[in-house]
Amino acid sequence: MKFSVVVIGFNQKNTILAAIDSILNQSWKDLEVIFVDDASTDGCAAFVEDHYKDSRLRLIRHEQNKGPFISRLDGVDNASGDYVLFLDGDDSYAPNTCAVLAGKIEKTMADLIGFGTEMVYTTAVEQNIRTDIENLMCVPCLGKMSGDELCRKTFIEKQMSHVVWNKCYSIALARRISQTVVHDVLMLNEDYYFSFVAASLAERYVGIADQLYRYSFGEGISTAKKLSFPAFERSLTAYKANCYCWDYAEKKGTLEEYRQVLEKNRLDGLYSVYTKLAYLPEEWRFDAARLMFDTYGVEYVNTILPRYFWWNYKENGEKLDVGRLFPVRRDRIRTVAMFYHRIYNGGVERVVSLLSNILSQNGYRLVVITDDEVNPKDFHLPEGTVRLVIGDPEEGKAFGERHRKWISFIERYDIDAVVYHAWLSPAMIWDMCAIKSTGAAFITHSHNIFIAGLNEGWTGVQECASVLRHSDAFAVLSEADRLYWSRFGERVFRVNNPLTFSPRDIPAATLEGHNILWLGRFDYGQKNPSDPLWIMKQVKQYVPDAKLYMVGGIDEKKRGEFNATISELGLTDNVFLPGYSTNVQEWFQKSAVFLMTPNYEGYNMTLAESLANGVPVVTYELKYMTMSKNSGAVVHVPWRNIEAAADALVSLLLDEDKRKAMGQAAREEIMAFDTYDYAAVWAGIFESALSGKPNAEAFEPTAVKEMMYAADLASLQMCKIIQYHTQEYYPPPADGFALVVRKIKTLFRVMKNKGLKRGLCLIRDKLLRRQNG
Repeated sequence: MKFSVVVIGFNQKNTILAAIDSILNQSWKDLEVIFVDDASTDGCAAFVEDHYKDSRLRLIRHEQNKGPFISRLDGVDNASGDYVLFLDGDDSYAPNTCAVLAGKIEKTMADLIGFGTEMVYTTAVEQNIRTDIENLMCVPCLGKMSGDELCRKTFIEKQMSHVVWNKCYSIALARRISQTVVHDVLMLNEDYYFSFVAASLAERYVGIADQLYRYSFGEGISTAKKLSFPAFERSLTAYKANCYCWDYAEKKGTLEEYRQVLEKNRLDGLYSVYTKLAYLPEEWRFDAARLMFDTYGVEYVNTILPRYFWWNYKENGEKLDVGRLFPVRRDRIRTVAMFYHRIYNGGVERVVSLLSNILSQNGYRLVVITDDEVNPKDFHLPEGTVRLVIGDPEEGKAFGERHRKWISFIERYDIDAVVYHAWLSPAMIWDMCAIKSTGAAFITHSHNIFIAGLNEGWTGVQECASVLRHSDAFAVLSEADRLYWSRFGERVFRVNNPLTFSPRDIPAATLEGHNILWLGRFDYGQKNPSDPLWIMKQVKQYVPDAKLYMVGGIDEKKRGEFNATISELGLTDNVFLPGYSTNVQEWFQKSAVFLMTPNYEGYNMTLAESLANGVPVVTYELKYMTMSKNSGAVVHVPWRNIEAAADALVSLLLDEDKRKAMGQAAREEIMAFDTYDYAAVWAGIFESALSGKPNAEAFEPTAVKEMMYAADLASLQMCKIIQYHTQEYYPPPADGFALVVRKIKTLFRVMKNKGLKRGLCLIRDKLLRRQNG
């Protein structure tokens, strides 16, 4: 009985002699070695030819690299033995491999024999990883079975690895495989294809536990962490191999039986390809991503990847340059789609409604798309607006259907641009792929400041930068934000949010009495709702009849906690919690002063309402906020300085003339916002998104200072909030120590050399250089 051992070598000069020696030194002598040199560039073929003078060694040279699949088939076509084995150039066989196999073949007359594998680790590998590898690759299906049974156990039940090198094939079976498969250059997934055909063609299989193959783990493709572009390109042949399996199963009539496992194999191939993008130099990622989309198709990529990379904001944005992958293909914008999660009960939702009305009045056709179903509480939309529901993406699990809906909506309603208001959604990069693949423009509308959430230990806004930069245009709410985001893109525009009212239609409040209004969510992360209680404790000392109305939705548990604190502070007659109100106008009309206690704000609509009602404002200082800058109606106090806020309130409550003068200034200031030309601003944004021309607005030194102030404030807030957790007047964190630790880690992360502060300095320098020519 003669064995033909096909050895594949590609630039493995350092290991090839050990591999071939392990065959020629077998105790069983009736064998041949067919060494296929796959166009090595390290002189491997000549090295082998010079080293051996054994007539049992034959050499096949490839002039071009054809990969392991063609190399093995060439070996089979040139084999003269009764049975064929495959050996990779960096592995080896146990000395008695052929003898053990010969004995088993004589007893069973099997045409396919599976045997065990010994792992040889050339680098340090953790034990849990070793266990996974060995369970996957080392143990064959034991005993006798038919080929059909083996195929099910290998591919459906996953009882044995589909690799080709720990198996022995009769020459008849090997040649049937060679005649059946498509002879194509396959660099990845080729074992799967070969074994899928081999198992289905085999008549008699037997598996033995003997560890005959020695697999070298640590120096090959199994552990590669850096890739060249040609290597990445070769990995895409996994898709071709899967297609060939699919076609073979269809011709054999077994597709329905194997459909699920073949779909999983295709999915695994895409997962592997996407992961490899991170191992490419940055300058090659664009071409690599384009090749991935071309190979698998946009819909398939957008169906599979969201399931596994849903929360990988930064990684997804760095790998997928969606802006360049799918350029805008519209010559003008006639139909605009607005997208948000819902359009009821919220500030962003109201902006969607108001902006829709403005654009509709200026000749644009409107489509409004939401995740949520239509709700009776939805804000008003202009007559003729198409209202669509795209559904919950279920954290990527249902993204295939969502992708198809985006394509259908855009084609059916001839949508030219989508204004995407869910600017921090993990769905954004995948929605962007779907939308821009149609040629429509993708315009992001942010609704908060770039430091949002940092004080709670969340760096999501900064992580989203890698995705947001692919927008065709980006609308922001302050000059500080425009400056910050211009680091990532050149088409960034500052916009005003539409007012929910005309200031001219609102009567000025009388400002009589000593009522203070606080309006907002009871949200510790942004609004600091407990601060007004401590402020009122001090105000009461000087204005005993002062009353604070905290208007906003509050659940019963939190209401109970607040009422307990109110009682403890002796403020039962001074602080009231009316709950959520749909008519905030009446509360402003009853107020003498409006109090704001935010950590950060993007564009505070309650501030606009206060100014429209002529109610002066006391707020924690947010120098970057458009509406409160240089305002004669707003008193700024240092962030979370309880004493300063109380002093400012007392000063206004006790000085009616000052209060009314500031109220008059408030009315005058808000009138300037009433003349803002929203239509012209948005027309400019649309034009820039289509043309790709950068925004030419100047970057003023004031905006630079505001941006740097915002960064300093975010860092200060993180430090202070960590400190406040130990103080009596700040509620302890729900998850205690873990939350404090997370905030400390975030602080270190944003303040290190390449963190937020340094990034802002780079933005400042870069943009000022651009400004100065």
